[in-house]
Amino acid sequence: MTVFLSDLYAIAGRHVHHLVRLPEKLIGFTVMPVAMVLGLGILFGGSMRISGGGEYGAFVAAGVITVMAV
Repeated sequence: MTVFLSDLYAIAGRHVHHLVRLPEKLIGFTVMPVAMVLGLGILFGGSMRISGGGEYGAFVAAGVITVMAV
């Protein structure tokens, strides 16, 4: 478990170091998912129906989060 945590710490440190050197990446990481959720929600929100009675906004948000995580 300690090897996993040390590797996780090293990878997180590298990502933070890159974000400090290139702050535009941070803007991209935060703005892109919000823009996708708003864009898809506004564009298709009124015309889509989910079978089973779910909300389209929740469906899109879950999809965008999954895409951004991958």
